Amino acid sequence: MRSAARNRSLLGVYGCSGGPARHLRRLHDGLAVARAGDLLMCHPGLPAHRPDALAAARAAEYLALASPEAGRLIEGLGLRLRPMRCILADQAGRRDAGPADAADGARSDGTGR
Repeated sequence: MRSAARNRSLLGVYGCSGGPARHLRRLHDGLAVARAGDLLMCHPGLPAHRPDALAAARAAEYLALASPEAGRLIEGLGLRLRPMRCILADQAGRRDAGPADAADGARSDGTGR
Protein backbone atom coordinates (compact mmCIF):
# COMPACT_ATOMS: atom_id res chain seq x y z
CA MET A 1 0.00 0.00 0.00
CA ARG A 2 1.36 3.42 -0.97
CA SER A 3 1.60 6.06 1.70
CA ALA A 4 -0.12 9.36 1.07
CA ALA A 5 1.94 12.49 0.63
CA ARG A 6 1.76 14.83 3.59
CA ASN A 7 2.49 18.46 4.15
CA ARG A 8 5.33 19.46 6.43
CA SER A 9 3.28 22.10 8.28
CA LEU A 10 -0.17 23.63 8.17
CA LEU A 11 -0.09 27.44 8.13
CA GLY A 12 -2.97 29.90 8.34
CA VAL A 13 -5.06 28.39 11.13
CA TYR A 14 -6.67 31.14 13.20
CA GLY A 15 -9.88 31.97 15.02
CA CYS A 16 -11.50 33.73 12.03
CA SER A 17 -11.40 37.14 13.68
CA GLY A 18 -9.85 40.44 12.68
CA GLY A 19 -9.99 42.41 9.47
CA PRO A 20 -7.80 42.52 6.36
CA ALA A 21 -4.87 44.29 8.07
CA ARG A 22 -4.74 41.68 10.84
CA HIS A 23 -4.99 38.86 8.32
CA LEU A 24 -2.15 40.41 6.30
CA ARG A 25 0.03 40.43 9.45
CA ARG A 26 -0.83 36.76 10.09
CA LEU A 27 -0.06 35.98 6.45
CA HIS A 28 3.32 37.69 6.76
CA ASP A 29 4.16 35.85 9.98
CA GLY A 30 3.19 32.46 8.51
CA LEU A 31 4.84 32.91 5.12
CA ALA A 32 8.03 34.23 6.70
CA VAL A 33 8.61 30.78 8.26
CA ALA A 34 7.17 28.70 5.40
CA ARG A 35 9.29 25.95 3.89
CA ALA A 36 8.88 23.68 0.87
CA GLY A 37 6.01 21.31 1.50
CA ASP A 38 4.07 23.59 3.85
CA LEU A 39 0.37 24.14 3.27
CA LEU A 40 -1.27 27.54 3.72
CA MET A 41 -4.93 27.09 4.55
CA CYS A 42 -7.20 29.92 3.53
CA HIS A 43 -10.68 30.28 2.12
CA PRO A 44 -10.90 33.79 0.68
CA GLY A 45 -14.19 34.99 -0.69
CA LEU A 46 -15.93 38.12 -1.82
CA PRO A 47 -18.29 39.72 0.67
CA ALA A 48 -21.41 37.55 0.82
CA HIS A 49 -24.90 38.76 -0.01
CA ARG A 50 -26.19 36.29 2.57
CA PRO A 51 -23.54 36.29 5.29
CA ASP A 52 -22.82 33.17 7.28
CA ALA A 53 -20.60 32.64 10.31
CA LEU A 54 -17.40 32.78 8.20
CA ALA A 55 -18.36 35.44 5.66
CA ALA A 56 -16.47 38.27 7.38
CA ALA A 57 -13.32 36.14 7.73
CA ARG A 58 -13.51 35.05 4.07
CA ALA A 59 -13.87 38.68 2.95
CA ALA A 60 -10.92 39.76 5.15
CA GLU A 61 -8.77 36.97 3.69
CA TYR A 62 -9.76 37.97 0.16
CA LEU A 63 -8.98 41.65 0.73
CA ALA A 64 -5.64 40.79 2.36
CA LEU A 65 -4.58 38.35 -0.38
CA ALA A 66 -5.71 40.73 -3.14
CA SER A 67 -3.74 43.64 -1.68
CA PRO A 68 -0.55 44.99 -3.23
CA GLU A 69 1.17 44.36 0.11
CA ALA A 70 0.44 40.62 -0.09
CA GLY A 71 1.74 40.53 -3.66
CA ARG A 72 4.97 42.21 -2.61
CA LEU A 73 5.30 39.88 0.38
CA ILE A 74 4.80 36.73 -1.68
CA GLU A 75 7.14 37.91 -4.43
CA GLY A 76 9.76 39.12 -1.95
CA LEU A 77 9.83 35.73 -0.24
CA GLY A 78 10.12 33.95 -3.60
CA LEU A 79 6.94 31.97 -2.99
CA ARG A 80 4.27 30.75 -5.36
CA LEU A 81 0.74 30.21 -4.08
CA ARG A 82 -1.40 27.66 -5.91
CA PRO A 83 -4.90 26.29 -5.35
CA MET A 84 -4.90 22.85 -3.73
CA ARG A 85 -6.79 21.39 -6.73
CA CYS A 86 -3.81 22.23 -8.96
CA ILE A 87 -1.30 20.73 -6.56
CA LEU A 88 -3.33 17.53 -6.25
CA ALA A 89 -3.76 17.30 -10.02
CA ASP A 90 0.01 17.65 -10.49
CA GLN A 91 0.69 14.97 -7.88
CA ALA A 92 -1.74 12.65 -9.62
CA GLY A 93 0.04 13.25 -12.93
CA ARG A 94 -2.98 14.98 -14.40
CA ARG A 95 -1.27 18.21 -15.42
CA ASP A 96 -3.95 18.85 -18.03
CA ALA A 97 -6.80 18.62 -15.49
CA GLY A 98 -9.57 21.14 -15.86
CA PRO A 99 -10.46 23.41 -12.93
CA ALA A 100 -13.12 21.06 -11.59
CA ASP A 101 -11.16 17.84 -12.00
CA ALA A 102 -9.18 17.72 -8.79
CA ALA A 103 -11.79 19.55 -6.76
CA ASP A 104 -14.80 17.32 -7.29
CA GLY A 105 -13.85 14.45 -9.57
CA ALA A 106 -15.78 15.72 -12.58
CA ARG A 107 -14.10 15.53 -15.95
CA SER A 108 -13.47 18.75 -17.82
CA ASP A 109 -15.75 17.53 -20.65
CA GLY A 110 -18.64 17.41 -18.16
CA THR A 111 -19.21 13.67 -18.40
CA GLY A 112 -18.06 12.77 -14.88
CA ARG A 113 -16.13 9.56 -14.23
